[in-house]
Amino acid sequence: MFTLHSVRTTIAGVLSCPFATADTDHDMDGPIQIWTEHPDAKLPIRGSEGAAGLDLYAIQDETVTERVTIINTGIGVKIPKGHYGHVCPRSSLALKGVTVLAGVIDADYQGTVKVLLQSSMGDPIKLTKGDRIAQLLIIPVHMGKVQESTAPVVKTGRNVGGFGSTDNPHNETVTCRTNN
Repeated sequence: MFTLHSVRTTIAGVLSCPFATADTDHDMDGPIQIWTEHPDAKLPIRGSEGAAGLDLYAIQDETVTERVTIINTGIGVKIPKGHYGHVCPRSSLALKGVTVLAGVIDADYQGTVKVLLQSSMGDPIKLTKGDRIAQLLIIPVHMGKVQESTAPVVKTGRNVGGFGSTDNPHNETVTCRTNN
């Protein structure tokens, strides 16, 4: 087993990230327990002293296409209570059109960490065993109970504009195209 000590992070702008809190009841400097579950697994590391994410590695050669590809990292991780693991893209792969999908690891998850990748540009992207494929961020999360209530009494400027409404101040019809 390998214990990695996290770097203290500060949540900037709680309003821009409403699900995250700077709750001081949770240990922000405690170790993150990580272990290998495959002989070719590489333990995640930070690319620099100030890096927020831990680099995750592929344990075998893979080709990422427009279909979802599941990449095994060969590691397990114990996410600290009051946090979740957020699997995020690496900018170098994003520039090639590789998208990371479904990136939440709950604190009570105990399986192997896998990363869902997809080529959004249409061209297959070859990954080699040992390539860095994504980043893992450990983020505090508010775990309050859901309480049923009435609609908010205080109205915001956004009101009920809906998805994408802040980029559409004149309520013009927006048409979205999906690839099926």
